[in-house]
Amino acid sequence: MTTDGRTHRTRHLPRRLLNDLLRSQVTPRHRLSSYNAKHWHAQLSQLTAPHRGQQALADAGLNVTTKTLINWLSDAEYNIRRNYRDLIHTAYENVAIVPADPIPRHIKRGQYEISGVVTTGDDERERGTADAAPLRIDGSRGYWDAIEELWLAGELTDDEFEDHFIDDVIVEDSAKAPTAGSSPAAPTPSNSGSNRHEQPNHPPEQGNPHHGPSTQNGGRSGGYRRAPQHGSSTRTSDATTP
Repeated sequence: MTTDGRTHRTRHLPRRLLNDLLRSQVTPRHRLSSYNAKHWHAQLSQLTAPHRGQQALADAGLNVTTKTLINWLSDAEYNIRRNYRDLIHTAYENVAIVPADPIPRHIKRGQYEISGVVTTGDDERERGTADAAPLRIDGSRGYWDAIEELWLAGELTDDEFEDHFIDDVIVEDSAKAPTAGSSPAAPTPSNSGSNRHEQPNHPPEQGNPHHGPSTQNGGRSGGYRRAPQHGSSTRTSDATTP
């Protein structure tokens, strides 16, 4: 899923692929390896060397005179108050942790193709074969807030990504996709699901094996279930699939 048109494939659906794609393009939240001091004196010594460390101390609210800092730095056993130690620790962590880059727009609006064993409602089939097209997902119809919140917090595991991608992107895309009877002006993706919101006069087709994930009960029914990881693949691109 890149702007230069390259295609990424994997045999895992879609757990590992999603995080791999994201991490290959943007920097995740991480800790600088050189910031591993535990004692307040070692942390303070490291912070007072670079300008950003001094700024971090000021931002944390440590307002002491230069003479006081010199006294602290000259004696590792200096007995400073607990609240000062907490401020030093806060400043140290703020410098040690590098924030994650935001999730790029082209990922949240990307076009996904899922191949392998896919379950939609009661129908389970091999997708991406001569008899069945891949399950096509339009990322722009999904809700990415929960995924982005976990990503920025450094807590987006492979399992969390997969769960939210299914519930918040795949199911939502199926719920919002136009049906075959929708206006010609509207785009018609290959994995058309129910059109409960945009075409209220056209009820969703039930049990159609050629449609995307079932969206009964409000569109978040979890009709899409995880398929076994073996024999599965995911293809992504930035261009809308015809």
